[in-house]
Amino acid sequence: MSNADHTKDETESSDSADRNGKASDDRQARLSKALRDNLRRRKAQVRARKAQDNAGDTSLGQNAPSGDDPSRQDS
Repeated sequence: MSNADHTKDETESSDSADRNGKASDDRQARLSKALRDNLRRRKAQVRARKAQDNAGDTSLGQNAPSGDDPSRQDS
């Protein structure tokens, strides 16, 4: 193998490694974005579940009547 052939092989190997590195970087970026989106979605689900639980639970006093209920009419 001549010196020129050896250099050509190294260049092709380097190009292949660059493509693999780029693909790996792209994959890592996609996975990172998917993980962030999943975390945001799960946090939103937890917040919605807590809000729903609190809306039905008046024993904690958070949703106790304030006396300003327009549906109640005093006679």
